[in-house]
Amino acid sequence: MNPKIRKGTLITIIVLLVIFLLLTVAGFYFHFAGTPDDVTNDNPNHEFHYNNQLWFYDEDNNLIGTYECTTSNCDYATSYINDGEYSIDSYVPSEGEDGLLMDSVINNQFVFLTDFESADYEAFLYDIKNGVSYKTVTYTSVKDYGVGIAGNLFIVENSNHKYGVLQIGEMAQLVVPFEYDFIGLVNATDENGQILGDYFVALQSGSWFILGSGGAVVSTASTEGIVTYNGTYIITKDTTDHYHLVNYRNERVLADDFAELSFTDRYLNCVTVNGDFYVYDLVGNTPISNSYTLLPTDTHRSVINENGDLEIYINDRLEETIDL
Repeated sequence: MNPKIRKGTLITIIVLLVIFLLLTVAGFYFHFAGTPDDVTNDNPNHEFHYNNQLWFYDEDNNLIGTYECTTSNCDYATSYINDGEYSIDSYVPSEGEDGLLMDSVINNQFVFLTDFESADYEAFLYDIKNGVSYKTVTYTSVKDYGVGIAGNLFIVENSNHKYGVLQIGEMAQLVVPFEYDFIGLVNATDENGQILGDYFVALQSGSWFILGSGGAVVSTASTEGIVTYNGTYIITKDTTDHYHLVNYRNERVLADDFAELSFTDRYLNCVTVNGDFYVYDLVGNTPISNSYTLLPTDTHRSVINENGDLEIYINDRLEETIDL
């Protein structure tokens, strides 16, 4: 064999041996050194908090994305409900209901998180799919009542303690600007159990308004707190705990003060300051039921049954059925 050929063959064999040796060493290294990290990053049990990260999965248990925590206060944000400080008849989670943690991924992409050293409440919106943290826009409160607001709406409070409404679709959009001292929703739900977000109750500089879902003011200002409303009338409550019925121009519809008022469809449940209970027809503008004198411990309600009749109950006992 030609000496030059023999020398070239030897060099080739040596190079191949070196490459094989390097690949063998690398294989052993990644087998022993790399495996623990790989297993850790796989999050085999699909835990939410794992390896200093938050892990998000879709309904089919497929990983959407992760968030790298920067503090020990790293978690879902909670829904902060302060409606009880005002007159508004809003949804209140039942006792023991674990519904205040905002642990639902919005549109399979967004989530409200908290991850700050401060013990004060502070939340931000996180885009899971794109890995973007909107920490430059933080909220001192976020409210969805624990069950969600229809239309992916969220009542948010900024660092100046002004309230607005955020709608989250393919992106987040502020549909009601940060101009109000309080925003809340009455206790009305859709077929999915979410709070209806067609109209909002808002407080601004001591006056109460009703806002449309796009932020337009649809009622005249009232100095009395708004309790609830329907498409035509508003129930308000003054500082002496007297209830009044007004229209959307804030004009009194019934002149009397009431100890309690509430709606059942087009009918008004009335409790006078003397403790008498009756039902008033808002279309016919007249009482349609008997009057019942209530004891302080008595409960009362009216419901429309499956036949379309109005039933009146005192202490859960049927007292009267009105053929409508």
